[in-house]
Amino acid sequence: TRSQIGSANAVVDDLYPARSNIIAGNLSAGVRISNAVAGTLAAANVVRNNVIRGNRTGVDISASAFAMLGGPDAGAANVITGQSLSGVVVTDSRSVQSHGNRFGGAPASGDEPEAVAGNGADGIVISGKSQGGDISGGNWIGGNTAHGVRIGSGVTGVMMAGNTIGGTLADGATAGNGQDGVAITAAIGNTIGAGNVIARNGRHGVSITDARAETLLAGNRVFGSTISVNRSSGVLLGGGSRTTIGGPTVADANLIQGNEADGIRLVSTSVTNAATGHAIQRNYVGANPAGDVNTELGNKGSGIALGGTSDVVVGAANVVLGDGVDGVA
Repeated sequence: TRSQIGSANAVVDDLYPARSNIIAGNLSAGVRISNAVAGTLAAANVVRNNVIRGNRTGVDISASAFAMLGGPDAGAANVITGQSLSGVVVTDSRSVQSHGNRFGGAPASGDEPEAVAGNGADGIVISGKSQGGDISGGNWIGGNTAHGVRIGSGVTGVMMAGNTIGGTLADGATAGNGQDGVAITAAIGNTIGAGNVIARNGRHGVSITDARAETLLAGNRVFGSTISVNRSSGVLLGGGSRTTIGGPTVADANLIQGNEADGIRLVSTSVTNAATGHAIQRNYVGANPAGDVNTELGNKGSGIALGGTSDVVVGAANVVLGDGVDGVA
């Protein structure tokens, strides 16, 4: 049966005066959805316009399908912050949607008069045999202690588009995640797609490790995103096979700029797990689409570092300029 938690009704609260429910201080999950298998998104359970904070986990979704967090309409967004563990945990579920929500916290600044604590682990975790899912439509995922989004072994078909993961607030305050913006481990067929800004995270912007696909079509893809000013590499491919960074069209190009280590780094994760068969095509690495050379755009290490790799294609139309060490090494 379809249920909705939250509405357009306002509740008075000092930090969030227009949210319908405040769900806080619970010893397990703030909201739990389990064994709720809707046949369509129209029949899904919906969690919208709530403040969910200070629980062990914000929202726990397991063995369910078509749950919706937030939504495309104004006033649907949830604020999910300050949990002792992760903001949202999705396990063994299908086609979970998140649109327009805030996962995490930010320091006190002009944008945030009071400091808001991030979640104590990841912003979003997707694990088990989860399939599909859409994290898009202006989610803000920042200030979490570990990763912004973590996708675990066996998960496939997740799309991420149009999100801000880490980044800088309007007044210049930094609100990156403590580790990677997006971390994918031993999972294939997932997409970091158009319009993401993944910036100022404490380690890599994107890390994809031990993700082995038989074909590029079945592999993970990273395209159309801005990945900048992260504390280590912009994109790390650790072992695995057949991930595509960029793509054949102008719209597929990633902007990978100003990262503290390499723009794109490929490494082996063991003696028997070299990075194999990956494709890097039509990206701006340390450059912008105008081809400007600017030391602020350059990555501090190499543009593309190919260490512990085999059969990797650095294809046509990459623009690699102004990086601190080598262009391609």
